[in-house]
Amino acid sequence: MQKKCLIVIIATIMMLFAGHVLAKSPEPADGLFIFHGKVTDAVGNPVEDARILPYLNGKPILGTSQGHGGDSEFTTSRNGLFRIELPLSASQIKEGKWSAKITRASFRPSEMIPITKIFEEGKDDKGISTFVSSVTVTMQRITGTAFWIALGIFVAVYCLIAFEI
Repeated sequence: MQKKCLIVIIATIMMLFAGHVLAKSPEPADGLFIFHGKVTDAVGNPVEDARILPYLNGKPILGTSQGHGGDSEFTTSRNGLFRIELPLSASQIKEGKWSAKITRASFRPSEMIPITKIFEEGKDDKGISTFVSSVTVTMQRITGTAFWIALGIFVAVYCLIAFEI
């Protein structure tokens, strides 16, 4: 029994060590990707609190943002604008396949929006390359369950007032 426990412990330690040695170390963040833009509805009004989720090579990316959502998630401000800053390696920014998805209640979720035009702004005094991309998205409203419930209540109250009930 003790021999089996010892073998299991040694095997576990070897697997942990092998995983640590073989793990790919992340590339240093020598670049900064700034993704900004505006989200509007079909009439051109800004959409507040729309959630923006950037993707790099099909995987969602989290980072720091400035604006209404803070660091918890990326959202648009009252004027529909957003700015997302992602510290990554310059090679990931340049060579990666970027896209974004935008969602908001009462609006149809956007398709995956490809981010193809990424411009290099240059390097700052610390040697960090800055890359910038911008997008403007128009979202379409949907008439969901809440709309139909509100419409039904409105019509019912209007009828009660009209017939003086």
